[in-house]
Amino acid sequence: MDRIIIYGSCYGTAKIYAEALAEKINVEAVPYDRVSGLEGYETIIYLGGLYAGGVRGMAKTVKKIPTDTCRRLIVITVGLADPEDEKNIRNIRNTAGKQIPETLRARTEFYHLRGGIDYQKLNLMHRTMMKLLYEQVKKQPPEQQDEETRALIETYGKKVDFVDLKRLEDIAEKLGKEAEAPVPCAEIRAMKKTEYPLLKEFLYEAIYVPEGAVPPDRSSLETPELQVYLSGFGESESDCAVAAEVRGKIIGAAWARIMNDYGHIDDETPSIAISVYKEYRGQGIGKKLLLSLLSALQDKGVRRVSLSVQKANPAGRLYQRIGFTTVKETEEEYIMARSLFMSVNGKEYKIRNLLGRGKGGYS
Repeated sequence: MDRIIIYGSCYGTAKIYAEALAEKINVEAVPYDRVSGLEGYETIIYLGGLYAGGVRGMAKTVKKIPTDTCRRLIVITVGLADPEDEKNIRNIRNTAGKQIPETLRARTEFYHLRGGIDYQKLNLMHRTMMKLLYEQVKKQPPEQQDEETRALIETYGKKVDFVDLKRLEDIAEKLGKEAEAPVPCAEIRAMKKTEYPLLKEFLYEAIYVPEGAVPPDRSSLETPELQVYLSGFGESESDCAVAAEVRGKIIGAAWARIMNDYGHIDDETPSIAISVYKEYRGQGIGKKLLLSLLSALQDKGVRRVSLSVQKANPAGRLYQRIGFTTVKETEEEYIMARSLFMSVNGKEYKIRNLLGRGKGGYS
């Protein structure tokens, strides 16, 4: 499996770690500003120093990672605070996570190392920033200071070196084991009739539960309102389903049928349901499932599809990007539809651009 180590280092600590790790796992290490493209790598290991606003150089690097195929991203941060402090780790991951595209986050792993600082070597901008930050945080009462703040106060103006290359041994061992396993990538395919019973589980996963709310009991699947998605699926010509499979396990599904559900428009328009297990969300699998289902429905001659989505559900933005528009709405939901054919001079043609962007086209 092709791997590369990319590092962002301003004063040398991250570079020391990167070159030492490269030697341990026999992988090339290059600075982020010398990377032009990453198409040929399945695993990208990014090792960078922590600065205000994120990890040095990482935002520019992740933009070069292709999103059309599966990639694994390993992020190793280098900072002053104790890398084993749980609160510090959460803060680091929240900050670093903002620099990582949504499609990569679920395939990103984090490790943390402790670095060093020499105030005499800081450039004017960094020296000024550190001074302003120090003046601000030292006013905080001791009981309100976190591990990172205390580390800043204790080391301010000094030369300190917490580099510990031994900590790379555990990371190198884990990366060595991961090199033997392929990057988990979803295969999108037609769902087999023998797999239709799985739709019950995916229907439950499709129920939108706002953050902090209690999920509904599974017995709710037996209500008439939800049974329309499942009962006798596959017996009608309008029934169509696709699945996402990872290493032999179905982890997502999208299906459509003409039914009187929440997204019902008329008796000729199939309604769509889509669901992906939580641990696989944020990788673009839902989008691939939806596009595959729309293509399959086109092949069946379906002119238009519909769906319903709660207004608070962020999935609504995905549907809009793929060309769905709101045709009705209730207090809590949007009912959206999308045409799969267009009429030109009295003739109907398949819309080739199912993404809902660009010039489109027809065939």
